This record gives sequence, C-alpha cells and structure tokens, in this order.
Amino acid sequence: GITLSNLNFKTGKSKNQKVKIKHVFLTLSASLIISISVFLDKVILIEVQTQTLQFYYVILIVIFYLMFMLKTKTKVEFCAIKTNIFIPTLSAISFLADKCHFVAASNPNASVILMTLLRQSSLIVSVFVGGLIYKEKHLILKLFSCIIVIIGLILTII
Repeated sequence: GITLSNLNFKTGKSKNQKVKIKHVFLTLSASLIISISVFLDKVILIEVQTQTLQFYYVILIVIFYLMFMLKTKTKVEFCAIKTNIFIPTLSAISFLADKCHFVAASNPNASVILMTLLRQSSLIVSVFVGGLIYKEKHLILKLFSCIIVIIGLILTII
C-alpha cells in the first residue's frame, strides 16, 4: 500500500511538493487492506499450516515486486546482493518477521487489532531504514504516509 501511494507521487521541479487526495486515499486504503489481510490470515490458518501460508505469501510478494519493477522499469543488480550486506540481512529479518506474524495469527487467542497494529508499525521501520541506509528519494513523502499510519494506529487504540 505504501509502495502504491509512493509510486503515484509526482515530483515537480520546485522543492515544495503537493500531496494529492488520491495519495492520502491510497495510504488509508493500505491500512484497510492490512487489517483485512490480518483477519484473513487468522481465518486461513484454521485450515492451513503456517509454513504453507508463508510460502504462498512470499510468492505473492515476488509477483508484486516483479509487477512494480516492470511498471517502473527498475533494473536489478544481482551483484549487489554479494557486496551489500544489508540486502540479505533485511531479507532474513523480513522472513523472520513474517514467520512470527503467521505463528501469532495461528494462535486463536491472538487479537486481530493488536496484530494489525504491529503489522502497520513495521512500515514505519521500513521507511526509516530505507532513508538512513539506502538514502531513498522522496523520504518526506514516505514519512507523510507514515504519519497517516500512526494516526490510524492511535485512532485504533482509542
């Protein structure tokens, strides 16, 4: 969802960038989709093992990344995996976080709201890591999206 909202930002020549309503809508939609996803994870895990669901989840993520790379015409440098220690490290951390999520979702006592909050707060960490380590562009716009997520988290707690 955050990727979708940031993909659609149009950058102008001026330093002041305007945020359009559709970007806010996409970010809020991402929060809703995450909530639905956590609920569906709990329902699906009644019948399916955590490893099976994580396998299909990884396949789906790969498909989404491939579509993103095709749309943005992003070139992939596979040599960077060997030279940049952060790529395999972040991949392993992401895999472990998803594994923890699916194990927690398989617990019938786990709260959907709490799991949604944890899932959404991981986006904030991703934006900060991307900005600090990888020096990603449009960090202000991504932080704006994170602020919307934080507002949503606060509203959920209240």
